[in-house]
Amino acid sequence: MQDLGDANAQTMQKQLLRLHSFGQRFPNSGALKRLVSEFYTKISNQTEKPYNLEVQVAIATDIGFVSPSTYPGIAAILSHLISLASSKEKPRLWQKVRKNESYTI
Repeated sequence: MQDLGDANAQTMQKQLLRLHSFGQRFPNSGALKRLVSEFYTKISNQTEKPYNLEVQVAIATDIGFVSPSTYPGIAAILSHLISLASSKEKPRLWQKVRKNESYTI
């Protein structure tokens, strides 16, 4: 299997972009589902809102759009990321996810 370069992907956004790239080449693969699950495990303890939260939500949404078999893991990632947003931002982010607005990478 391909090395996604976690050592080189220092930010969550870079790691998500690598997952997105992998998902474009191998949509709905078992490896992608496993990598999405591992990514969720890595970020699940994050408690601070990243400055690029909306971008990360967009990338994760697109991974799920391209690879529906990743929905459970992507749903967990989206739930965690959006939980870091302010109360005011949360409904807007979920609405964008539901509509998949402007979320084509």
